[in-house]
Amino acid sequence: MQEEIFLKIGFKLRVLRRLNKLTLQNVAEFLGITSAQVQKYETAESRVSIPTLFKIAHFYKINTSFFFEDFEVDLHYDKLNFEMFREFNNIENYQLKKEILLLVKEMKSKR
Repeated sequence: MQEEIFLKIGFKLRVLRRLNKLTLQNVAEFLGITSAQVQKYETAESRVSIPTLFKIAHFYKINTSFFFEDFEVDLHYDKLNFEMFREFNNIENYQLKKEILLLVKEMKSKR
């Protein structure tokens, strides 16, 4: 179970990096580590620390809870979910976010 958690965190790290069109080197420079270490985090060869996850969350402007959510879901996340998450997260207007969420919930209930 513990190894699976780090595999899923690593998978999310890789997807975030790729969706943001960043290289291993881009992320490594921000974190002050080598690109090889970033790759080890993404493949779960090395375990990423909680303080490093906080730095990464800050870098991508996301909440740290993102890394620990949906662990019951298969490793093969849908790319569309990550793109939607990223775009939604980039919306700065709180009221607009609330309206979008209500719209999505309404659409879901009509299915």
